[in-house]
Amino acid sequence: MLAAHSARADTISEVVGDWTASVADVNTGQDQRKTCTATASAKDPDDTTWMLKVGISNGDVLPPEAYPAVTVSAEKGDFPEGEGIPAVFDVDGTKVEVTVLGEVTDTGHQWVMENDSDTSQALFAAMNDADAVTFELQDSPVASLPIGGFDEAYRQLGEWCGFPTEDVAPAE
Repeated sequence: MLAAHSARADTISEVVGDWTASVADVNTGQDQRKTCTATASAKDPDDTTWMLKVGISNGDVLPPEAYPAVTVSAEKGDFPEGEGIPAVFDVDGTKVEVTVLGEVTDTGHQWVMENDSDTSQALFAAMNDADAVTFELQDSPVASLPIGGFDEAYRQLGEWCGFPTEDVAPAE
């Protein structure tokens, strides 16, 4: 008789500055994986909740070869969709130009940054010790999010998922 295996996850979360960092220990039935995420969120004047998420699994290629995925999401609104959408992360005056994939999800809209290691490293380094990031789509600012404590949250992800963090968030 074959036994059915279901994925099971145990999650630990902690608040680090403006971020909620979490690690989910997932038993896939074939192996054990850790998924590490950090999220920061804010509401805009239209009462739309925006979220910035940085996430990686210890089954992924890890830094410094590749960096965590970056996703921005909004629960409602009329925004561009599709591939190759130009976007900018303005981090306390440092602008990092990126390309995103925009799509509608069951919880609203999301934009996933193309994962280029040099661009990701530049964005994360800019976010280190910054207070806020403004996300722009097609040259229009659409959200401003608090990101204080990113350096600590990023170091926590590195500790949980087993990757070095010195190139982005050196220990103080």
